[in-house]
Amino acid sequence: MANNRAAKSGFAAEAQRKINSKYSEELAEECLDWIRVITGEPDNTSGDMDNFYEARQHSSAWNNQEDK
Repeated sequence: MANNRAAKSGFAAEAQRKINSKYSEELAEECLDWIRVITGEPDNTSGDMDNFYEARQHSSAWNNQEDK
């Protein structure tokens, strides 16, 4: 669905560049490694943005939180 979107321009493009510049693949990989040690998932702990997003969307550790 995101493939059908127009390229960002102006303020939106500037904001996205700022977000991308602050993203750390090393830190994301470290987080996914830690989550894997605790929960046993995800299998792929690559720190790239797309993988981190997919791991976040499909992780039962993050999605199945019990209400207290």
